[in-house]
Amino acid sequence: MKIGYLPLYIKLYDDIGSKRDDIIKFYLDTTDMFRQRGLEVITTDFCRIKPEFEKTAGFTKIINDLCVDISAQLYKPDCPPCSTFKPPVTTDDKVP
Repeated sequence: MKIGYLPLYIKLYDDIGSKRDDIIKFYLDTTDMFRQRGLEVITTDFCRIKPEFEKTAGFTKIINDLCVDISAQLYKPDCPPCSTFKPPVTTDDKVP
């Protein structure tokens, strides 16, 4: 089974001095946990700002081409959910 694992982290947290170390560690730990359970995990860099989300369109193409079984997103618990903004879902989507 393949998982496309996309980490989201809005720039606001950098601006207010929040540290990314905990969420990065959690992302790496959960990636390792999935792999230890025999899952193939396709990862990418954290998305914080518009150009990074636009770059993510390439990641979505990769996971679509690889026919992943699960597309998962990781975001900080107090980060607004994706329903408040629209990250690219397919390579044809553009970030507003």
